[in-house]
Amino acid sequence: MNPTEAAFRSVEHLLDGLVLAAKPELRANEVTLEDQSARTYHYKNEHLLWQFAFLKQWLVQTEQARVTVTLTFSEPLQPEPNPQLELSWRVELFQLGQMSRIDRNERERLQLTEIEQQGVAAWVLDAIQKGEASLPAKSS
Repeated sequence: MNPTEAAFRSVEHLLDGLVLAAKPELRANEVTLEDQSARTYHYKNEHLLWQFAFLKQWLVQTEQARVTVTLTFSEPLQPEPNPQLELSWRVELFQLGQMSRIDRNERERLQLTEIEQQGVAAWVLDAIQKGEASLPAKSS
């Protein structure tokens, strides 16, 4: 195993544990999780990728409101002492089969130590809360 893959595998293992620990709190907040990682080399990807999507959606009359938070770590070009991850979120309000009436994106870079200190759930729920602020409330 080369040094960059070894660095990736170390971070991958740590992040998997952090997501596992966050699952109960995220599910209690009606957040679904999807592993979108590319954890093996093959002809379609030359670089390893750890990526989870966290999704919260609700109905607003006849429309769907959705906040998708994605946490991504890419195989580094060279091992780093404190790897960076990307936290991005997308806010949408749409009717099925139609263009989104609201569609906003935000992203920020985080240090792995920040994720470790506060936990995945804290970062994800904070991003969801920011996203929810720009969308209508859930219909009764």
